[in-house]
Amino acid sequence: MNSVYDTPEWAAWLASIREMPDDDNRRLIAADFLEDNGEGERAEFVRVGVAFDAVKGKAKSRVQRVKRQSLHLRLFKLFQSVGKLPWIGLKPCADHGHPYRFMSASEGPVEVEWSRGFVSRVSGPLGSLIGGRGCNRCVGGGREPTDRHGNVYVGECPDCNGTGRTPGVLRELVRREPVTAVALSDIHPDPTSGDMWIWSEEAFEQWPEIAEHFGQFAYDSQDSALKAMSDWLLKTVTEANHGSEATA
Repeated sequence: MNSVYDTPEWAAWLASIREMPDDDNRRLIAADFLEDNGEGERAEFVRVGVAFDAVKGKAKSRVQRVKRQSLHLRLFKLFQSVGKLPWIGLKPCADHGHPYRFMSASEGPVEVEWSRGFVSRVSGPLGSLIGGRGCNRCVGGGREPTDRHGNVYVGECPDCNGTGRTPGVLRELVRREPVTAVALSDIHPDPTSGDMWIWSEEAFEQWPEIAEHFGQFAYDSQDSALKAMSDWLLKTVTEANHGSEATA
């Protein structure tokens, strides 16, 4: 049986929230959809997240402060089961001071920012986000790997989709959450002598497709260079998800 997160309806809700991330009505109606499809706890997580955001920093009276504290405690409790992201293979880091920091199995820590019940921003090493070292199943070859019984697959490796790399977590996050921003923790744009910012080709030795795309551009600020990379990563994984849905 397919998960509610695999349905076209959920994909439509994600697109709607990404289009207008400040519209809480879309989030609340999406919560109704989740509850109607057996995801009551996640639906409550969204509703409590929206309610807490509405009173956060605004509670002046004692009654308002008590309400804010109650919402915060409920949100934290729900996060323990909803927000740990086991479905993308991330495990919480052993650091209680960073409840939103997770450890990728292969490349390094990934930080996830929740906003009113949904993941809005993801940061981490490029390898953790889009894949890095050679795929364990096909040993980096991308094609005709063997399964644990020694049987040979025909065509692309099912673990890395033929890329030969570890799959990364960004694609699955974007498929299930309305992510609107991505940040890299290990690679940064560099300033040039002309007050421009560039992404160095040397920084992308493992990812030639990225070096080919960004090696020819210069940006007028660090922020614009970072935004261009964020937009490109989101666009790339979104198109990859749409492609896999079309061939399913």
